Amino acid sequence: MNCTRLLRKAYDDALANYDVLVMPTMRTLQAELPKRVASIQENLDKIFGMLNNAAQFNLTHHPALSINAGFAGGLPVGLMIVGKRFDEVTVLKAGYGFEKKRDE
Repeated sequence: MNCTRLLRKAYDDALANYDVLVMPTMRTLQAELPKRVASIQENLDKIFGMLNNAAQFNLTHHPALSINAGFAGGLPVGLMIVGKRFDEVTVLKAGYGFEKKRDE
């Protein structure tokens, strides 16, 4: 079994008892920009390091939505909502519900 199938099964199992999973979009509040003289590899490492909570859903085909959860230190904080495969509607409804409550 390849890694993508294992990862998909792990998220399918996690979602078996829940409508959605909710997590930070990024693992850090802010990322320091690479130095101007940074190599291409350093830039790629920085970019891919910031996507650790998001990139896997491109492989597993679970619908995911990132919305603004507020601000910390003057910077936006993203909230990632992930749903069951082929159930984009529930993810969108959860995001809409969160935004309505946040804006009250």
